[in-house]
Amino acid sequence: MHRSPQEFETIAYSDAPASERAAAFNLLAETASRTDLQQALVYAQEAIALGEPLEDSSHYLTARLHRAWIRHELGEYALSIREAAEVVKIARQNHLPEQLYDAYNILGNNHNQVGNRPEALTAFMEALRAADTLNNPNKVATVENNIGLVYEGMKDFHKALEYYQKALATYKAGNAILILQSITGANVAESCNALGLFQQALPVAQEAFQLAAEKGYRVGMGKARLQCAIALAGMGRAEEAANAFEDALDQIRAADSPYNESLVLKHMAAEAIRHGRLPEGIELLDRALALVEPLQTLPAIFPLHEALAQVYEQTGDFRKAFRHLKRYQQIKERVFNEQADNREKALHAMFELDRARLEAENQRHRNEALQRQLEHYESLVTELDSYAANVAHDLKNPIGVILGFSTLLEMELDSIMDEKQRDSLRLLIATTEKMQAIVESLLSLAQAHRAEVMPQPVVIQEVVENALNRLELDILGKGATVQIDGPLPPALADPSWLEEAWVNYISNALKYGGEPPHIRIDAVPQPDGMIRYRVMDNGAGLSGEEMNRLFTRFERLGQQKIEGSGIGLTIVKTIIEKLGGQVGVESEGVAGQGSIFSFDLPPVA
Repeated sequence: MHRSPQEFETIAYSDAPASERAAAFNLLAETASRTDLQQALVYAQEAIALGEPLEDSSHYLTARLHRAWIRHELGEYALSIREAAEVVKIARQNHLPEQLYDAYNILGNNHNQVGNRPEALTAFMEALRAADTLNNPNKVATVENNIGLVYEGMKDFHKALEYYQKALATYKAGNAILILQSITGANVAESCNALGLFQQALPVAQEAFQLAAEKGYRVGMGKARLQCAIALAGMGRAEEAANAFEDALDQIRAADSPYNESLVLKHMAAEAIRHGRLPEGIELLDRALALVEPLQTLPAIFPLHEALAQVYEQTGDFRKAFRHLKRYQQIKERVFNEQADNREKALHAMFELDRARLEAENQRHRNEALQRQLEHYESLVTELDSYAANVAHDLKNPIGVILGFSTLLEMELDSIMDEKQRDSLRLLIATTEKMQAIVESLLSLAQAHRAEVMPQPVVIQEVVENALNRLELDILGKGATVQIDGPLPPALADPSWLEEAWVNYISNALKYGGEPPHIRIDAVPQPDGMIRYRVMDNGAGLSGEEMNRLFTRFERLGQQKIEGSGIGLTIVKTIIEKLGGQVGVESEGVAGQGSIFSFDLPPVA
């Protein structure tokens, strides 16, 4: 018998048994979460209080999962992660795969939302394992689709397409509701379009549109038609693409979804600009901006300012181009800082929950890294917090404005300046760019000091390849060669921070190596069980006095011609010591024999 929310509320606040009241509060929380998140949170907390003392933990865990998801929707990602991780622990202890699946799904969505992609993938893979034990194809497909979203966020559209296609096939095999099939079909089409597979994208998008239309799901219809339009445009069928864009716009408007309407307008603008219709492109971008600015969805706003800056530059209106470029930089920096703060809080929440487990496993390297970080924290936290804030607000923005105006002056006054004036302006731009690089290095150092790291097994070979990809232009520009001797065994580390360490070491070898630089990378096991990773160059080498000054802020080995702030090695030292390792350097001081920079890390057990 179907009951209304009012009937459930009557039961919830009655003298009924605690289990019935907890179940009623859970149903109220689920219903309210679609319209009133704060009220839903109240209901979930009532269910938790009632369900915790009961022998049957199902009501209690369901309520905690509701609370975790509500906090995710409220943007309280660290709290949501902590809640879901605690449910994982209880569900594992009590062999509850349903709750384990839900908890890992929430963890994955939180990590993906804040940009912690590796952690998101780990959580979704665990959810996938739990879904397999439940023998529920639709749950499997939901996780596969979520994994696709993670890879899409990483711009790895090949992997995203692989998982979206798996999800779509699984949904179809499990006779999932048509809306889910439509959403995933549109995701498949979007990845195909991103890869230039327009012929493949079109029929999938058309099918997604039909599935959404059967259920009257306007947003889904609009998204599917948008992918049809992109595919048609990619195939050169301009008139059909224009009609599909307009149809997508009509469907989205009917659904009253300003954010999705702005996405359609942005794609329409890109198509207009691609065909040289610049005024039309500007008008479409302005309309998109007017839709999202009242929503304060900053990640959708700053790309529109960037696009407007680029198209105004094409028209020669550099003043408007600079105005939009400045706004783009301001909003992007704010979004970056907010995302970085959310990532830090999310990782810190996971770190806190794992501390007990790490200590129980008695892994010396992790405990020592934690102890060092805690000792360091007391003395540095106040200094670094104020330091980073002052740099970010007092230096970074003004430097960006100076650089922007200088570049604008160079473009507008080039025809009336003499060579001496041009040289002076170029020197100003180069000096400002150097100042900007120093500020970025200082911020990186402050972030490295404050960061919480949670060592995990890392494939070093992949991390090194990522670092080399980031430095590809510098390597080519220097005519350098990079040689990796033998396999690089895995180690316990934090992959994102470890990549920064490799980038700094290899960049250092490029700067101080021979002409051209020849760089060798290898790994050597140590007597204490650690693994020593080495970066060897063919430069002039270092004296004993120079080696003593290394890994200290602003030291650049006395070579004034070398660009850089001298902070890179300090960042490496900070990162490696947080991971339980140590840095080192060896050199005979002989030209051509170069130097060997190394760091030690604990191996994977």
